[in-house]
Amino acid sequence: MPDSTSTTDGAPRVLVIYTGGTIGMKPDDNGTMGVQKGHLESVLQKCRAFDHPKIPRYSIIEFDPLLDSSDVGPAIWNRLAAEILRNYYDYEGFVILHGTDTM
Repeated sequence: MPDSTSTTDGAPRVLVIYTGGTIGMKPDDNGTMGVQKGHLESVLQKCRAFDHPKIPRYSIIEFDPLLDSSDVGPAIWNRLAAEILRNYYDYEGFVILHGTDTM
């Protein structure tokens, strides 16, 4: 039985869970930074370093709507835990991206 945590090329898989925050912000026409659905993934797809065979493959789950980190608390923490549990056997690692107020 194939290892479900590896891709067909044998690379390990990492699930990125993006809740919102500066890392995925993009300037609008006026130069004001704001979160934009899909922007983080489009930036990562342009990063050729992820094409290297020794780099794990990643998938992204993006919260909808993306959250201001000051709005993240126990209910969202539970949602994050549930997302990891739901995907636990399909990935070798998990990365949660959130804003600095969440810390």
